Amino acid sequence: MNLSPKAIACFIGLSIISFCSFSQTQKFVVSSKIYFDANFNPRITVTYQNVSKKDISQIMSSFIYNNYSDWDNTSMSRSLREAATVRVIRNVNIPPGKSYKDDFAITPLDGYEGKSPIGHISKIRFSDGSIQSFD
Repeated sequence: MNLSPKAIACFIGLSIISFCSFSQTQKFVVSSKIYFDANFNPRITVTYQNVSKKDISQIMSSFIYNNYSDWDNTSMSRSLREAATVRVIRNVNIPPGKSYKDDFAITPLDGYEGKSPIGHISKIRFSDGSIQSFD
């Protein structure tokens, strides 16, 4: 298969897409960067902004890995079949209108070593016990 430089650049851009790629959660994520530590384990630095009127006490994030072996079959069914998800729950205390910077490891999965996951916020728990879900 012969790919144009534009297609290759698009693929590279999609491969390193960062944490705030899912539109519903963008209002809570100010910035993010997925990087690899010295052992090639993925880590993320993310800054959250509490745009709600309640204190945020917990954030559940989902990180999706895909292991495409070629470009010939990139269908949605293949994506779902070959995807693996890691969920990370962080206890936080973010008052309304404030931001919070966090840095944490994302558990690498067997067969996905060295791959950049795509992440998004799955759920937010507020201090009153209510939950806002984004899945």
